[in-house]
Amino acid sequence: MRWLPFVVWMLILFGVSSVPDLSVGPNRVPGFDKLLHVGAYSVLGALFGFATKLSGSRRAVWTGALIGLGVGGLDELYQGTVPGRELDAVDALADIVGVVLGALVWSAWTQRRRKTMLS
Repeated sequence: MRWLPFVVWMLILFGVSSVPDLSVGPNRVPGFDKLLHVGAYSVLGALFGFATKLSGSRRAVWTGALIGLGVGGLDELYQGTVPGRELDAVDALADIVGVVLGALVWSAWTQRRRKTMLS
């Protein structure tokens, strides 16, 4: 049950990747899409932390990087098959950064919460 939010969010990400043309709206601002990638994948990283009860900053970084590489890489490969979309290595890097940030924030929050509960 803890994996459900992670899986749902991942499906949402791939659903957005299925949209043929996202050149309207905020994506007209150069680089803004990279911030969207970081934000969306930060949520994925935090949900991964929740699903696995991830804690410890080193573990969060490495695990987050691997998940970001896997899911972000697959997402970018998939986007390369969608008409009007393209495979972008910088987007994949933004995905990895986002997942690591999300995993780190989750890890720090749970460690702080544990310390507060023990005090």
